[in-house]
Amino acid sequence: MPFLSGSKREVVAGRAGLIGLCAGLAACVGPWTPAPAPLVVERLAPMPAGGECLVVLLPGRGDRAGVFRREGFAPAVAAAGIRAEVVAADLHLGYYVRRTADVRLREDVVAPARARGVRQVWLVGVSMGGLGTLMYDRYHPGEVDGLVLLAPFLGDRPVIEEVAAAGGLARWTPPATLAADDWQRDIWRWLRRWVEPRGTPLLVLGWGESDALARSNRLLAEVLPPERVFVRAGGHDWRVWRELWTAMLASGQVAPGCR
Repeated sequence: MPFLSGSKREVVAGRAGLIGLCAGLAACVGPWTPAPAPLVVERLAPMPAGGECLVVLLPGRGDRAGVFRREGFAPAVAAAGIRAEVVAADLHLGYYVRRTADVRLREDVVAPARARGVRQVWLVGVSMGGLGTLMYDRYHPGEVDGLVLLAPFLGDRPVIEEVAAAGGLARWTPPATLAADDWQRDIWRWLRRWVEPRGTPLLVLGWGESDALARSNRLLAEVLPPERVFVRAGGHDWRVWRELWTAMLASGQVAPGCR
């Protein structure tokens, strides 16, 4: 689980910091919220004949894998002409609190898919799940081909304002050393890879105009190609995310090599 650079100690400290967003929530997650291994995965659409791509859907806080079936995310993939297997991973809050989210996703979903010959893997995350896709890319760089973030949670207001005050992500300079629990600056430091992308996965971003997370999402959007940024009227809800998902798929920006 290496960084692109840095020591093993930095990897461990960074993981602890990034997952630190859940520390304050641990009190509401106990043995009645298990995080079993292997991870439960719902298969929403089978691999089509000759297909070599996998789309993995990650839910937000408070949702479970089945929400993507209810919201019709898998049929939309096929309707857009993408030839891929579609699964929803039940990566709920319990895994984030226990700091096993990216490990379970790798061992139970991504690695087995690669072993059976899947050529491209795309992670699609809603809200907390959007953060989960970034976590995966950070600790397992180069293992997925694309990230789709729907209204991703990217941190609290003080750090968002700090990045904005610097003139945006491209001009913001993170501290030379981050505290082990400073997951928020840590994730923004990771996002700087998309300022001048080299070997980064394709990243497609969308949010609702009145979403409480819109400010942070706009800061990330500033460093992305405009064709990979999508905005719709509305807030932090499934109606907006369905519209965004449909528009993203129709644009050809999602899984272009799987059509």
